[in-house]
Amino acid sequence: MKYVGVDVAKETHHACVTSQSNKVLTAPFSFKNTIDGYNLFLSKFKKFPKNDVVIGLESTGVYGENLIAFLSEARLSNRSDKPHRNIRDEPQANQKRENR
Repeated sequence: MKYVGVDVAKETHHACVTSQSNKVLTAPFSFKNTIDGYNLFLSKFKKFPKNDVVIGLESTGVYGENLIAFLSEARLSNRSDKPHRNIRDEPQANQKRENR
């Protein structure tokens, strides 16, 4: 299995392809949030079978929506997750936890 991690941003995304054993298969690269950028993105891992590639993106609102649609149209497996939030940084969560 190959894993493609994408750091989503407004204008330029950053990505890297790794193996299941965390070996870096492509050096980290950037691509524009445009159709040309998406095609460049695909070219970085098209040598691998589609069913052997999983693409992970952070869910940062609208910035990744076009890329997700593009990947879905290309029938590439992709997952979008919310960025990690540290519960210690959320005062309301801490207060609820302390009141238990």
